[in-house]
Amino acid sequence: MDIATLAPFINFAVLIAILVFLGRKPLQQMFSKNRLEFEEKKHLAREAINKAEAQYKEIKSKWDNLSSELAEVKKQSLGSLQKESDEVVEHANKMAEFIKNEAKKTSEVEIDLARKKLSSEIMEAVSAQFQKELKSSDSMPIHQEIMKKAITSTQRMEV
Repeated sequence: MDIATLAPFINFAVLIAILVFLGRKPLQQMFSKNRLEFEEKKHLAREAINKAEAQYKEIKSKWDNLSSELAEVKKQSLGSLQKESDEVVEHANKMAEFIKNEAKKTSEVEIDLARKKLSSEIMEAVSAQFQKELKSSDSMPIHQEIMKKAITSTQRMEV
C-alpha cells in the first residue's frame, strides 16, 4: 500500500483526533446541559401529572357529590310533583262532581218546565176542543154553562 492511498485515511484519523480533543469538553457540556434540561422537564412533567391527578380526584369527588345531590333533588321533585298531581286530580274530581250535580239540577228544572209547558198545552188543547164542541152543540145550554165554568176554573188553576 502506498502512502498516497493511506494519506486520506490518515488525514481523516488526524481530523477525528483533533475534533475529539478539541470538541470533547463542549460536547460534554452540551450533553450535560441537555441532560439537565431533560431532567428538569421530566421533573416538571411529574409535578404536572401529580397536580392533574389531584385535580381529577377533586373533580371526581365533586361529581360524586353532585350525583347524590341530583338524586336527592330528583326524589324531592318527584314527591312534590306526585303531591301536586294528587291535588289536581282531587280538585278535578270535585269539579266534576259539582258540574254533575249542577247538570242534574238544571235538567230537573228543565224537565219541570217542560212538564208544565206540556201540561199547559194539553189543557189549552182540551179547552179549545171543549169550546169547539160546546159551540157546535146548541141543544145543551145547561151543559155549555157548566163546561164554560169548568174551563174557566181550569184556566185559573194553570195560572
